[in-house]
Amino acid sequence: MPAQLRPHRASYVFFDARGREAGRERMSIGRRPGGWIASSHLELTLPDALTCDIEWHLEEDLATDVVYISTIDHWGQEFYLEAAVTGNGFIASREGADGPTQVEMGWGPDVELDHVSACFTTVLLARWDLAAMPHRAVTSVFIPADDLLPEPLGQEYRVLENSPSMTRVERRVPGTGSRAEIAVLPGGVVQRYEGLFELTDSWRYSDEEPAPPTK
Repeated sequence: MPAQLRPHRASYVFFDARGREAGRERMSIGRRPGGWIASSHLELTLPDALTCDIEWHLEEDLATDVVYISTIDHWGQEFYLEAAVTGNGFIASREGADGPTQVEMGWGPDVELDHVSACFTTVLLARWDLAAMPHRAVTSVFIPADDLLPEPLGQEYRVLENSPSMTRVERRVPGTGSRAEIAVLPGGVVQRYEGLFELTDSWRYSDEEPAPPTK
């Protein structure tokens, strides 16, 4: 699947549970020597204001090398996370107003990083061989945007459509009834995450002219 991911820049608008605009994100994903790099600047306004910056270094197959995340919450408190995957383990060093925190978790082929940022959805889906595995259960190391304290979260993904022009996937959190449909354009560009964010007209493949409107 990584061969189908194309370097691109994209902007997203976020929504709260009532459908109100809740923030904006500018993200990019591109090549670096020996792999990929994803970066994001996220500004949320609802339910509380926060600003988040991400720099995520990935290997050629989109496996995580190291990710750096910094957040300023609505109180002005700053949090910083540096996390790496080494062998069978996930190791994170976190700093914040409540003091430093060290987090260690196991890691395997069905573990993914997750965060409210669109770049995490982009990478998760790009790493997945949809044709060979139309249903996938994963344990996500979810990183909340406000305090950056990683926590495990079980999720299931199911392919609804996989055509040259569009990929649609359903995400479900077992035991909660939470479901959302994710739509992906060619090149791995996430178009929409139901109830959370959608692509604006401000996006482009990095080696081409700006793309046409998505609506």
